[in-house]
Amino acid sequence: MPPGARWGGTPAKPVKQWFREIMVLERLARQKPEEAARALEKFAAKMPVEDARYAWGRIAYQGALSHDPQALSWYANAGDAALNDTQLAWKARAAMRAGDWKALLA
Repeated sequence: MPPGARWGGTPAKPVKQWFREIMVLERLARQKPEEAARALEKFAAKMPVEDARYAWGRIAYQGALSHDPQALSWYANAGDAALNDTQLAWKARAAMRAGDWKALLA
């Protein structure tokens, strides 16, 4: 389940700690995906693994949209994060652009 599915809060269930940071990174990735990736690299180790993978998936998607050659490696950083259909389609496009047929078939 992607972290976004659990966001929202009550006194018994606080809002996800990294929600704002992930949203800021995604917004930055829309214009400067490389900069967003560098920022995530700096604090990904402090985040829960599933949140870091989710953030990598969002950055990878934005990078793929702008045809960034690093998008496929960012998708690799996302690991087994749940990607939606649009993210998967752009992952396939990034793999084709890079000529990485193994990633395309994965």
